[in-house]
Amino acid sequence: MNTQRLQPFIYSVIAFAAMTCVSGCVVAPTPAYYQPNVVYSDDLPPPVYADIPPPAPQVEVIGVPPAPGYFWISGVWFWEGGRHVWHPGRWSAPRPGYNWAPHRWQQDGKSWRMDGGHWVRPMNSQPIRRSQPVRPQPIGPQPINPRPGRY
Repeated sequence: MNTQRLQPFIYSVIAFAAMTCVSGCVVAPTPAYYQPNVVYSDDLPPPVYADIPPPAPQVEVIGVPPAPGYFWISGVWFWEGGRHVWHPGRWSAPRPGYNWAPHRWQQDGKSWRMDGGHWVRPMNSQPIRRSQPVRPQPIGPQPINPRPGRY
């Protein structure tokens, strides 16, 4: 056989194999639901007023939570640019010591007011404080330091 005819074929097979191996090294971006440095505020969001009532909520398909303990925050109609715009629901990590109060539309005279969703601390709960780590106390007789004041 003529090796000069096989060289382009061999090179193309090697190039294809190399591209296949390299394409398997994909680094996926961090999912949008992961927020490691979330700063919570106890301030309520300001209410939003609209001239017309919001449409009925859209039907949403709720999938599997991204991690254990996450909960679903339902979608809601927001008032943006003089019209209602649907914001789909999402999974959220829990905030220890707080409950989620969902977005809520209610009639206020001739207009409609939306109170934004926010975290609420239950009335009977105390602020969560981080305690100092507890050092374990040794059990049994303690060794005597032969040279006091030295380590």
